[in-house]
Amino acid sequence: MGKRPVVSVKPRAGRWNEVTEHIKNLFFERISCPVCGCESQGICSVCMSQLEFWGAYEIEELSGWAMFHYQGPARQLINKFKQSLSYDALDGINALIDCWWQELGKSILISKDGPVWDYLVPIPSIPRKVRQRGFDPAFEIARRVSSLSGIPILRCLDNRGQAEHKGMNLRERRIAADEGFAVIKDWHGLCRGKRLLLFDDIMTSGTTILSAAQLLAESSARVNFLVLERAAL
Repeated sequence: MGKRPVVSVKPRAGRWNEVTEHIKNLFFERISCPVCGCESQGICSVCMSQLEFWGAYEIEELSGWAMFHYQGPARQLINKFKQSLSYDALDGINALIDCWWQELGKSILISKDGPVWDYLVPIPSIPRKVRQRGFDPAFEIARRVSSLSGIPILRCLDNRGQAEHKGMNLRERRIAADEGFAVIKDWHGLCRGKRLLLFDDIMTSGTTILSAAQLLAESSARVNFLVLERAAL
């Protein structure tokens, strides 16, 4: 019987470099900006000055908030994170959220009696993208919002969609969103009568948020939304 072939399994160079850099950052203080790479502890003042808060707005009859415009450093960080699971980019996104929290977020999410909402509900990505990335962006980013606000995360939505909305027109986006989402079995009761804050990383047309909100409203939940960045259609 011949010898069995020796198979060497190695992580992709890009992903391995990201992991090792993240491990280094756990023990050594980072001194470069995660956006432009200049010497800085966290996001530099130049990149910070290019950020633009968005604020409150409504989609049809659903009200909510966007933290930032999808442009400049905010856009670079979210794209870098979603495309390659960049831990540096995630640290930068967390810094953006911290900035928004101090400027606006605390007064929106917290009242004198505590958190305004019972649960923070991340919008799940389509399964194919989760498998490709190895993570779900909205959930990972929502963890920072939950940590700051004390609002627990509730992963009650299932996304059964097959295609991304990028490149679709408004009608196609709405159909895909309506067909894609479902409340996970046996979770309707937990959502009933609760105050739910939907969370997504980027909003363009708003069809995803609207479809998820209407689905949760069927459980008599009171729904609003919060997104990291608002993009133009």
